[in-house]
Amino acid sequence: MMELAQKIDRDKSTLTALVKKLIAMGYVETTKDKNDSRVTLVTLTKKGRQLKPAFDEISNILLERTYGNCSSREKEVIVSGLEKLLRNM
Repeated sequence: MMELAQKIDRDKSTLTALVKKLIAMGYVETTKDKNDSRVTLVTLTKKGRQLKPAFDEISNILLERTYGNCSSREKEVIVSGLEKLLRNM
């Protein structure tokens, strides 16, 4: 779960609490990696996967509002700049 915590920029204890809530709600499940028992895998359940269309729609709406009438090139420049800023943090 450490890799997941890093990807969402949260500490492991915060992620663990979040995953426990998602398990209780039936959206994810955890299993131990067969090759490395130190690794915990988090996967979506069927109920969790059913949310994908709603999340995709929300994501598309946010992207449309964020970029507005920016050209493809302008979007690339924005993303590149933000990625550079993130690496510097």
